[in-house]
Amino acid sequence: MSAPSAPSQFPAELTPRIVFEDTHLIVLSKPAGLLSQGEHTGDLNLVDWLRAYVGRPYIGLIHRLDRNTSGLMVVGKRTKSAQRLTDALQKGILTRAYQAWLLGQMRPGTHEWKHALVKDEARNIVRVVSVRHPGLPAGAEEPQDHLRGARGAPRDLRADGEAARERLRRLLAGEADRGVP
Repeated sequence: MSAPSAPSQFPAELTPRIVFEDTHLIVLSKPAGLLSQGEHTGDLNLVDWLRAYVGRPYIGLIHRLDRNTSGLMVVGKRTKSAQRLTDALQKGILTRAYQAWLLGQMRPGTHEWKHALVKDEARNIVRVVSVRHPGLPAGAEEPQDHLRGARGAPRDLRADGEAARERLRRLLAGEADRGVP
């Protein structure tokens, strides 16, 4: 699929929402289902949307979010601002935090997830399989995660740092596989 020549050519459900913009950067809300940057499938992506939006080829993507993850992203509009934002992220001045909400209520007690994530490189999709799956490919992640629920507690998951983000990603994939939005 070729890149749309205008942001208006993106489907409404994949159109990012600008939260803040000045001459140096854009803060936007990326919807779930939209790739952060282009790849071999040619699927619609945020970088192409931004190129059409700002009307020039350079977009400084400071960080990425997974295709099925929605959230705020910071993007440099020029090389100098992108480099400064990247430096701030690397020095810990600018930080990332991840939070997820699952619909419904958790039963009290400790909940355990045992599943593996396997990436289909050709389709660029991650799927969930049981750790007891007979065809579990070598290299598949085999996590065992625990989450404690209190009576009536909303299912609000938070993560800071890369290791915590990966754990949260596994938990959400497992829940999605079980049909929990």
